[in-house]
Parts: sequence; C-alpha cells; structure tokens
Amino acid sequence: MTAGGDHRAGVGVDPTTLAVLRAALQQVATEMDTTLVRSAFSPVISQMDDRASGLYDAADGATIAQGPQSMPIFVAGMGYAVGRTVGLLRERGRLDGLRDGDVYIFNDPYAGGTHAPDVKLLAPCLVDGELFCWLATSGHWLDIGGSLPGSVVPDATECYEEGLRIPPVLLHRAGRECPDVADLIFGNIRAPQQQRADLEAMLNGLRVGRRRLDELLARYGAGTVRAAIAQLRARAARRMRQIIAELPDGEYPFEDHLDDDGADGGPMLLRLVLRIAGDAMTFDFTGSAGPARGPMNLSRDTTAAAAFIAIKHLFPDLPVNGGALEPITFVIDDDSFLNAVRPAPVGGYLDCASRVITVVLGALGRCVPERVPADWFGTSAVMSLAATGRDGRPVAIPLPAAGGMGALPDDDGLVNAPPPHGTAKYPPVETMERRFPVRFERIELTADSAGDGRHRGGLGNTYQITSLDPSVSISLIGDRARFAPFGVHGGTSARALTVHLDVAGRRRHLDGAKVRHVRLGPGDGVTLRSPGGGGWGDPRHRRPAAVTADLRDGYITVARAQAVYGRRDPSEQE
Repeated sequence: MTAGGDHRAGVGVDPTTLAVLRAALQQVATEMDTTLVRSAFSPVISQMDDRASGLYDAADGATIAQGPQSMPIFVAGMGYAVGRTVGLLRERGRLDGLRDGDVYIFNDPYAGGTHAPDVKLLAPCLVDGELFCWLATSGHWLDIGGSLPGSVVPDATECYEEGLRIPPVLLHRAGRECPDVADLIFGNIRAPQQQRADLEAMLNGLRVGRRRLDELLARYGAGTVRAAIAQLRARAARRMRQIIAELPDGEYPFEDHLDDDGADGGPMLLRLVLRIAGDAMTFDFTGSAGPARGPMNLSRDTTAAAAFIAIKHLFPDLPVNGGALEPITFVIDDDSFLNAVRPAPVGGYLDCASRVITVVLGALGRCVPERVPADWFGTSAVMSLAATGRDGRPVAIPLPAAGGMGALPDDDGLVNAPPPHGTAKYPPVETMERRFPVRFERIELTADSAGDGRHRGGLGNTYQITSLDPSVSISLIGDRARFAPFGVHGGTSARALTVHLDVAGRRRHLDGAKVRHVRLGPGDGVTLRSPGGGGWGDPRHRRPAAVTADLRDGYITVARAQAVYGRRDPSEQE
C-alpha cells in the first residue's frame, strides 16, 4: 500500500484526533474479531468465543489494539507471542523479504503461546514497502493431533503427546497458499475438514482487518497513525504507573497450591511476593514448584499474561495496550512449572494460569484489602468430549465449566461465571446434542456450593451428560478438587470440584480432577460439579433478608441456613 500524503508525519497528534484514531484502531480489531466469529465452522470459535484478533507493534509485537471479546488470556499473551515470533523472524533474516499477503502460522506454547490447540496467524502490513504493524488472529482448533481426540491429554508427560507443534512457518506467500505446509499440518490432525474451515475464517479476519487498516491509513496517513500509536502506548504506561503509585509500598506474599501435576506428583506450590516501590511493580514467583512431570506447566509469557489479567480485573479502566506492561517486572525461576520449556507438557495451562490469578489477587488483597474479592472457583475443568458424529465423522469439543466468583467487599459473587482468564462459554445444548450422540441431563446451579459470608460467593454448576453411543469418550483436565476456593475476612471456603462416573451401572467418585479417555457406553454418564466462590466477611453479619432470598432461589438449603445462620430465623425480614 502507498500511504498517500501525510503532512503531519512525525508531529504529535492533537487530543481529538488521538481519540478518533484510538477508537478507529479498536474498530479494526473488532471487525477482525466479528468476521472470525461469524465465518468460523467450529462452535468453539463461533459460539464459545475461544479466539482473539488484534493489531501489534512492528518492532516488538506489543499490543496496539485487540477485539473487545477476545479471550482475556490472549490480551497480554498475544503480544508476547507476536513479539517472540517477530524476534525469531529477525534472527532468521526473514523481515527484509516480507511481502503483502504473507501469512505465518504457529502455535508454539514455549514462544508466547498457551497450548497446542491455540493456533495463530500473523500477517505484516506494509506501507510503501516498510513494515507498519502486524495483524494477528488466534483460534482454538478442535484437534491438533496428539495421543487423544481433542488434544486434551490429562496424563501427558511430553508435549509430543499433546499435538503438532508448529514453529512460525509461511502458510501464504504473497497471497498464495504454500500447499506443502498446509498438507503437512492437515495430514497430522483429526477431522481436517473442519479445521480447514476454521483456518479460512481466521484468514478472513486478517483480510478484513487489512482492508479497514488500509482505509484508515489512506485517510490520516501512516505518519499520523504511527504517532498516535506511540502516544497511546506512552499513555498506557503512564496510567499503569499512576495506578501502581497509588498503592502502598511494600512486600505482599501469598501462596496457594495446584492439586497435583497430572501424572504422579502431589500438590504443587505457587509462591508469590508482590513488591510495590513507587510507580514500579514486581511479581516475584521465586520458590514455586519445579517443572511438573504431567501437563500442569505454563510458559513464562503466559504466566505474565495471567498476572496482567488479575490487575485488569481490579483496575478495569487500564488500557489494553503493550505500554501497560512496561512498569511491571517478572521474576520467575528457570527451573519452575511457571517457565515451561520443551518438552514439558502444557495441556493444563488454564488451571496453572488460574492459580496465578488467584495468588496475584491474594497478594493485592493484602495490599488493598478493601478492593479485592474472595477467591473465585479457580479451575476451567475442561472436559474433552469425543465421539463419532451424526454424520459419521470423528468429532471432539472442549467443554469449559463455569462456576462461582468470589464474594465482593460490597456484594455477593456472580453465579455461572466464566473464569477471569476466559470468556469461553459453554456451548448451547441444542448444538451439542445435534452434533454428538449424547444427552444433557442437567446444567444447573449447585445448592450450597458457595462460600458463606457477609457476602456470599457465587454458586458452582452441575453438568450431567449421558452417552447414547459406544463411540463416546471423555477426558478431563481440572483442578480445585483438593484445595477449595477460599474465603476472606471471615468468609468460608466454597465447595471443591467433584467428578463422578456412572459406567456399567456402577458409580465411581474420582479422587481428583484428571480423567484420561474414559469410554462411555450407551446409558453411561459423567457428572461434574464445578466449585463455587469464596465468601467475604463474617457470615453472622449477613442480612436476614439475603438469607431468605438465597433459600427462596434455591442457592442454599434449609439445613445450610440453619447450620451457618442458625442465630437468626431464615424467614426473618429486616
């Protein structure tokens, strides 16, 4: 593209134009996101929102703008992924030969990625032959190979069991597909037709983003837009420094545990010391558990992204921009499950990220206790459902559980909420029963699952599925079965995660939250109860009217009301 006349190149952008360009850049990312969702084949992208789109800095991959409905774990993580990829391309001498229409594909969990099914596309935007920025899309593929359908392997001990690892390689060269690369990828995954369709949706997102960006550059000129991007990044850094400067200086430690490593290891310690000094913040994870033999590992970049999510939840006006990360330092042991390197498996990354969010919020709770909620339900509990579909083809889908959020200092916790690091929704039952030979018996709130307190935590959910066909199997990677979500300021813990299987007429309660490829014959089933959120404050100070409302709504049972709030008549009104 040719930028056209730009009489203000290199000049600072006035506030009005800056506001217009900020919204316009955001709109480009939003249209990319919308295109991806509306053209995707897989319900994981089209209905469950497990995807991301955005614009990224030409030099270091830092986030410029992202789609507002992108998965939160990708908000900071995509910037790291693009930055790592740009650095690798620079080392290989590939940046000098970029062309419009080039598209790189990659999913490397150890280079800013998350886990193998999260596939990313990266395309350069060139203006007068010079790299202006990068456009990128990401989508969860329903299968990326590996030892189990759906690429969810709860007892993996090497990344090779979890699917095909794709380093950054050219998928399109100057707008034309590189067929050998595509053949290699689709020849190593299950159900390649549906993943091919999702790939086209991701490419459509890039095309729409490029068209809209070209229109913006033609109107304002590349120099003006570039100056605006630099100013927005600097503003984000200043805002982050202002937020940190308002926090009391000091060291704030916090610890929590993962249930196990998914293989043969016991509880895994996650230790954090949060340091505030002036307008700078350090997250020091020194002393956390070493690498997990099983899939409960997390890349360094995703650890940082999860910590940023916790900050964003407490300070929602913080811009989603690479500048917001500049005042933050991360200290992570090289030999830690928070700094995974190949071939450590990473399929349980969501639950590892969950615990990072918990300890960051826990540490911030010691810094600003009046702002921080009790612990949330703390696990994605992703169940992979696989079967022969109604059309005779193999199908698989991840089912992320919702649960209860922690009670707030001034209100009860949300029920049926997604985890803080994800906006992925449970797929519609109608879609699932049409595509899979299963019947959903129940999806409902679980009474008595929330932590009690002056403010009650949110309730967890009960999911009950019955198989209708011998081809059905499930796998599960979850957590919070042994370490329940905690309450604060006198609030009680919530109920932990539970899973039980009904196979061949016998019920088996699982001691833990990991299930490897269990076959469910016709009439067999699985029931998963996700945790609730922790309570906030002494339960004795809960308003009687709130207890009465909880009883009326079925959130608590009469027995629970009498046991916890026994000093008051549950039917009493204020």
